Amino acid sequence: MTTEHSKFLLKACEEYLTHMDECDRGEYLLYDFDFISNKKWHAMGDSLVDDDLRELTNIMNRWQRYSCQWKAWNLVLKSKGEMTEWDIRAEFVEPIVHQSLLMPSRIRDTFTSVATSAFHQIRLSVDNSYKDHLEGDPTPIDPKPRPLNRRKKEKRLIKLTKFWAESASFIAALQKLNQANYVEETSNYRNLASHSIAPNLEIGETNLITRSISQAKKLIQVENNCYEEVDVLGKFSVSYGFGGTSPLNLEDTYIKNFEQYRLARECYITYRDLLESAVKKIETSCLS
Repeated sequence: MTTEHSKFLLKACEEYLTHMDECDRGEYLLYDFDFISNKKWHAMGDSLVDDDLRELTNIMNRWQRYSCQWKAWNLVLKSKGEMTEWDIRAEFVEPIVHQSLLMPSRIRDTFTSVATSAFHQIRLSVDNSYKDHLEGDPTPIDPKPRPLNRRKKEKRLIKLTKFWAESASFIAALQKLNQANYVEETSNYRNLASHSIAPNLEIGETNLITRSISQAKKLIQVENNCYEEVDVLGKFSVSYGFGGTSPLNLEDTYIKNFEQYRLARECYITYRDLLESAVKKIETSCLS
C-alpha cells in the first residue's frame, strides 16, 4: 500500500523529471582521442594517456549531470514548505550536492595528476635523454616514495610542461580552480566534509563551540599604575568560545559550484588542445 509520504515523494520525483527534461544540459564531452593512436610511444604510453583522458572526461561529464540534477531539485524545492523541503533534501538532494561540492578540489588534483602522467610519457617518447623518473619517486639514495602536496605537484607539472609555450594557458586555467574565495564562499565544505564536520544544507549551524590555541600573554605594570599585555615567549594558551558555521544556501551555492564547473570545462578544453599539439611531436608509427 502506498503511504501519503510515498505519494508525496513520487510527486516530487515527477516534478524533478519534468525540470530535468527542460534543463539545458549542454553537450557532453566526447571521446575523440584518435590523435593518440599510431605514434611511437614509449612503452605503453598511448594506452596510459588514452585511459587517463577517458576517465577525466567521465568525471567532467558526471559533474555536468550533477549540475543539472541540482538545478532541477532547486526548482522543485522552491514550491515546497520548510518541513517538506527537509524530506526532499534528505531523500534526493544531499548526495548530489555533496558530490558536486567535492568536485572543484578533486578536479584540480585530477587535472594535475593526468597531465603530469601524460607529459611525462610524451617527454619519454620524444627525447631519448629524458629519464623515466618523477620528483617524489624512490631513488637509490632515498628508497621511499615521497608524496607531494598540491603546491609541489603543480610546480612539478609546470617544470614538466614548460617546453610547450601553449602550456601557460593550461596552467593558468588549472590554477583558477578551487581558489581561496570559492573555498571561503562554500565554508570550506570539501575539507570539513573529508576531515571534520561539514556545513549543513539550508538548516542548522555546525561547529558551535571552537577550540583555539594562541600565543600566551600576561599583564605587566607600566608607569602610572597602568598595565600592558605582552607575549609570553615560548608559551601558548588554549581557549574555548562560541563559533558556528552557517548552513549553505542551495541556490547561492549552486551558482558558485556551477561557475567552478564552467572553469573546469575551459581547463579541460585547454588541456585537450595542448595534449593534441604535444602528441604531434611524437614520431608517427610505421604501422599506421
